Amino acid sequence: MMKIEMNKYKVLSVNEVSELVNDDVSNDIVESGVYRILSGSRGCIEEVVKVGELNDDIEIMNEDECVEYMKEGWLNNSDDEDEKNELREYVDEFYMVDESNDNCFMFGYTEEEFDYYVKVKV
Repeated sequence: MMKIEMNKYKVLSVNEVSELVNDDVSNDIVESGVYRILSGSRGCIEEVVKVGELNDDIEIMNEDECVEYMKEGWLNNSDDEDEKNELREYVDEFYMVDESNDNCFMFGYTEEEFDYYVKVKV
């Protein structure tokens, strides 16, 4: 796991988060904290989950853990080396850790989905 220190990110309002993700999340964020917002296909918000308190850090999967996680779901733990290599190449291509925005942290490892991690004060 890779630890991300959330103290370097701004605390946002619910309206600011809605603007950031281009979707109204006001019904999903009802208390202050750190939230993971899953942006899926075509930028649609698929899930909003509180993952910690305002001062908490978060942990995300590193590339190897992503490959293992996907191997369980996509390959049913197959030992086929060609399939494993294809999955590794897929994760290598799409694994993304973006700490460049001071409003949020972004993380993804698939072609169409990624997570926003934001600090929100209600």
